Amino acid sequence: EHAKELTYCTGVDKTFANGCIEGALRLRGRTMPVVSSRVLLDKIPSIEEPKESCRILVMEADNLYFAMIMDEVHQIMTMDTADILPMPFEARQSVTGLYETEQNDSIMLLDMNNLIAGHADALQSMSRMENAEDQARDEKSIHHLITENGYLVFTVEHFYAVQIKDVQEIIPRNAVMTIPASYAHDSEVINLR
Repeated sequence: EHAKELTYCTGVDKTFANGCIEGALRLRGRTMPVVSSRVLLDKIPSIEEPKESCRILVMEADNLYFAMIMDEVHQIMTMDTADILPMPFEARQSVTGLYETEQNDSIMLLDMNNLIAGHADALQSMSRMENAEDQARDEKSIHHLITENGYLVFTVEHFYAVQIKDVQEIIPRNAVMTIPASYAHDSEVINLR
């Protein structure tokens, strides 16, 4: 009931990567966070690039849309409730039961709502970004460009925007001086007026 779509592991934008969130994926006109299942399930950071067998599963849980990177998708199967070994109950546990296959493999059944509960704020913030975009597109009301909802859009490999009220001045990039022995992001300065 949580799975919505299965797709290939391509087109993940790493701009918003943080913790278990690998980045963002644009799919069917919707931007959604991409979660690393390896970090979510094993608490092990993913340092290698996804393999060809990796897939992205689009999910919905707790009214949040997100995508989850899977190492490999094996099959879709039905399980009889009587064959599921329930786990001892603990509040907010992620694994709700075990299912033994005929090949003597154990499959852990996950409770997606509990699994993402610790990351709901980060997922919600990206969902809010998308909802705001959808709402802005759907609304037919007219706003003054400079005052309310005014943004200056610029590019540094990707598109970014800042509120126009925060912009003081736009000037040509000249007379930039390098600060000696500085290696951080504030390694240059300009003399203005």
